[in-house]
Amino acid sequence: MLNTCIQIAREAGQLILELSEKPRHIEKKAAFDLVTDADKASNDLICRRLMEAFPTSKILAEESTSPQPSPLNGEGVLWIVDPIDGTTNYARGMPHAAVSIGAYDLASQELLVGCVFNPFINECFWAAKGEGAYLNGERIHVSTINQLSDAVVATGFFNTGDLTFETSNLPEAYRFIQSCLGLRRAGAASLDLCWVAMGRLDMYWEKGLKAWDLAAGALIVQEAGGKLSNYQDEKLDIFQGTVLASNGHLHKTSIDILNNQ
Repeated sequence: MLNTCIQIAREAGQLILELSEKPRHIEKKAAFDLVTDADKASNDLICRRLMEAFPTSKILAEESTSPQPSPLNGEGVLWIVDPIDGTTNYARGMPHAAVSIGAYDLASQELLVGCVFNPFINECFWAAKGEGAYLNGERIHVSTINQLSDAVVATGFFNTGDLTFETSNLPEAYRFIQSCLGLRRAGAASLDLCWVAMGRLDMYWEKGLKAWDLAAGALIVQEAGGKLSNYQDEKLDIFQGTVLASNGHLHKTSIDILNNQ
């Protein structure tokens, strides 16, 4: 499963890289949510290749037009696909976007394999449950930073149209800015998670996410020795859309800041 996942992610990454050099067709699928022709082409390629390799599995993909499976129903494998994570970056020519593919066991409700591939800088992250996390074949681990004052942290911002300051994550961002070495907002959740896994970042938090933003990256953080939870320090549920990912050392402090304690 992992080898096929990596192969398909690389194929899709090569496709979006080639398409990035051509004129883009960009649409708004919601007021603050873009989709490009490359998203759709990548989505079609990934879903087709997954069904060829695993015909009895289910697929939950961001840009699929066919009916989406209910995430927690049934048994077997659910493939969770983001054909381009960081579409706004991609649409504006910013080389920070990735293909994200994860496999989720419906019976055990556990992530099995995951791959996140940024073709612009040829960085391919992957993990399989119980087998560690890797970047281009080299084992990766979370950082050892244990003081928030030495930490570089990241988040993402979202807009639902009825967003207020209080319901955004700006209050939390302000509190972290007061306490950490630096705050980053790069615009691709899957890569933020992978950067925690390899120690470029020490912590990342965000809400309003979808399962396809989280699935592959969450497993990569887990296998790199990091910790994942929601803001209440409960086990991460990738279908609930709220995540705190850290190197473990900073988790308790981060939970306190997120809850303004």
